[in-house]
Amino acid sequence: MALDPQAANVIDLVVKSGRPPYHLLTPKEARRMFLETRPASTPPAPQIGAVRDVTADGPLGAIPLRVYRPAGVPGATRLPAHVYFHGGGWVIGDIETHDVLCRQLTAEAGGGRRRRLRRLPPGAGAQVPGVGRRRVGGDALGCQPRR
Repeated sequence: MALDPQAANVIDLVVKSGRPPYHLLTPKEARRMFLETRPASTPPAPQIGAVRDVTADGPLGAIPLRVYRPAGVPGATRLPAHVYFHGGGWVIGDIETHDVLCRQLTAEAGGGRRRRLRRLPPGAGAQVPGVGRRRVGGDALGCQPRR
């Protein structure tokens, strides 16, 4: 199966840049390089309704969360939740590096459209610390906790 042409272009740009591969860097070096190169590949953030930073209790302390709301949806409307865990092994990215992507997902979801997301198999969240059996209250986030 051939690689998507856009993905192939990104890989070509990375190779031509002469930057070392992430796996050859220390976490601190990889984080710095990721943050320095991120703006070049990040489009402008779309307009959405609201953004709110909150925290959830985790096994090692507070876990930062960001709640995004589509435009045109009244604040009292409880919406289905979509939880996004960014890649990078929780080493080089953070809540800020993936903000535009989450705003794009929110803008695309909109208020009038519903999408059925593929459910993870039982126990799939078990390998992620702080996930699995932990719930964040739907009332606090303005979402429908069972959707």
